[in-house]
Amino acid sequence: MSRRAVFELTSRAAAALAETRAKSGLGDRIAIRICQSQANRGPSGGYQLRFAAEPFPNDEVISASGTTVFLAAGVADRLAGSVLDAEKTASGSKLVLKHRPLA
Repeated sequence: MSRRAVFELTSRAAAALAETRAKSGLGDRIAIRICQSQANRGPSGGYQLRFAAEPFPNDEVISASGTTVFLAAGVADRLAGSVLDAEKTASGSKLVLKHRPLA
C-alpha cells in the first residue's frame, strides 16, 4: 500500500508562524489551519490560513518543525506534496504555498 506524499512545512515557515503567534499573544500550542477560501471557491480557488486551537472533525493533523498544521478535509488531498515556506520581504516574512501536484 503506498502512502500519498504529505504536506510539508519548512523551518522558515515554522519560524514565521511562531513569530506571528508570539506577536499576537498566542501560545505555542495554537496551530495553523489551512482550508479552502470562502471567497475563491471552485477548482482553482485559493486557500485560507488561520490560527486554530483545535482541528475540525476530519482535519488531517501534521506536525513539522515544532508547528502543528490542520489541513481541512477538503484540501488535504489537493495539498499533498505541497510545501508551505516563508520569504523575507521589506515588511517581514510572507508565507508562500508552493504546489507540487502529484502525477
